[in-house]
Amino acid sequence: MNNRTLFIVLVALIGVFILSKVLKGDKSRSFDPLIVEVDTSAVERIEITRKAVPDKTVTLSKGAVGWSVSDDSITVHAPAKNVTPTLEALSRIEAERVVARSQDKWAEYEVGEGASRIVAYSRGKRVADLVIGGFKFDQARRSASTYVRKSDEDEVYLVEGVLAMQL
Repeated sequence: MNNRTLFIVLVALIGVFILSKVLKGDKSRSFDPLIVEVDTSAVERIEITRKAVPDKTVTLSKGAVGWSVSDDSITVHAPAKNVTPTLEALSRIEAERVVARSQDKWAEYEVGEGASRIVAYSRGKRVADLVIGGFKFDQARRSASTYVRKSDEDEVYLVEGVLAMQL
């Protein structure tokens, strides 16, 4: 083979490569599956408003001697073994998929007014603000999932696990 033939073969292969990239398109996800990622060692306060009692907020606060839990009328010590699962569940929440992109579906997934809400603070700044909605159980896969949205966004995500019970 001479150099001219090798050059033609090289140009043809480059052309096929470029065409395959253009026609194939980007097959990656159309959304970022990471909903929230929190450095749990820096979390100093967590506020939880439950769907069952929407007008009452429970606050977990990290103090010099450990965690405490309080509502409007009482404050008690919270053992670390009770706070740790909440922090672990909040550390990294990833979505399986987006189930809705507008507010008109919020009622269906129970992520509108009156839903459970969890807000975490670190160094005085809000690092997570989630609305926890209903959950579904898939009998075939024997798995449970929860509907979640960030409080300042319209998108509703499906997250593996029963997040409301973990948090």
